[in-house]
Amino acid sequence: MTRQHRIPEETSVFLDAVRVVAALVVFLSHFGAQRYSGGLLWFMYPLGARAVDLFFVLSGFLISHAAATREGDLWHYTVARLARIYSVAIPAICVTLVSYWWVSHLGESANTYVGPTKPSIPAEIAINLGFLGNIWNLNVGLLSNGPYWSLGFEVPYYILFGLTLLRARWKYVAIATLASLFGPKIMLMMLPWLLGAGVRRIALSDAVSPRAGATLCIAAMAGFAVWSLSMPIFHGGAYEPLTFTLKRLRILGDSYIMGSLFAIFILGIHAIRRSLTQPLRRIARPVRWLAGMSFAFYLFHVPLMEAIRATSPWPVTAWPTRMMYLTVVPLTVWALSYVSERRKADWARLFHRALPGRPLTPPTTPSP
Repeated sequence: MTRQHRIPEETSVFLDAVRVVAALVVFLSHFGAQRYSGGLLWFMYPLGARAVDLFFVLSGFLISHAAATREGDLWHYTVARLARIYSVAIPAICVTLVSYWWVSHLGESANTYVGPTKPSIPAEIAINLGFLGNIWNLNVGLLSNGPYWSLGFEVPYYILFGLTLLRARWKYVAIATLASLFGPKIMLMMLPWLLGAGVRRIALSDAVSPRAGATLCIAAMAGFAVWSLSMPIFHGGAYEPLTFTLKRLRILGDSYIMGSLFAIFILGIHAIRRSLTQPLRRIARPVRWLAGMSFAFYLFHVPLMEAIRATSPWPVTAWPTRMMYLTVVPLTVWALSYVSERRKADWARLFHRALPGRPLTPPTTPSP
């Protein structure tokens, strides 16, 4: 791998830090809701959707980089993506089912994230195991696990991008066919993901000077502040059926703008990374450790919060209940990460043996 194809350490630590912070913001946005804490952090709720926009940009950056370096063919790319997704998705489904059963066993009403059509629980699990809950205008959630919806967008992006690794001419027909099967709701949200992939190519070419990078950072932060303060945030998300109402278009536009500003910020940080070397290296070890369970934290926290809410003898407005969320959830995710996200290499070996057409060379270490 040539030097220009590596992600410099400073940029890598920054991206991991963003991953950790974004997962924390999503958690706090749910913790702050009336259902869980009595609305303690009500102002955090709208930020959860914007944190997911950052995840899409990060995903485009990191996945396109892995495909351009360590996973240069479709077979190895597929192994890495399956290991990355299913190492957390399958445990998340298990955690969600246990939580749902426990809440129902206690006679509590479990919160569910579903659209107008609610299939049976087995069908709901099967749909989400295949990440088909958002094709066209479907909106099939995974019981209480609200954050799981984003995988119904991200996995199609993995598939479409993976097809670009083929050398066959028919790959464009395959991409167009699959895009039409996924539907416009999923395809319209692909822009932030593609922004991440595009900014990676620009950033790693080192075409932006440090002075220009500093300007980009300031401009991105100013843009975020102006947009956040001047525009109201509509409640809702990309998972809702696609309509051409002002609310729905506004949600889509908000994702585009947030994604664009974050992509600009990444470009700026990468350009000025050498001036941030010391502080970023000081936090590198804890940040990378936390990043190693950020995906699990994102997918496990809501079902765990549901179980705590139903189990706690105190009301949601009581501090003992709130402290249970803030302590039990992170500790449980930390423990579960060692049988899920931190075991990607084991899952990669499993898929390496199971998939047909195995090449002679072994798969690389699973990438983000």
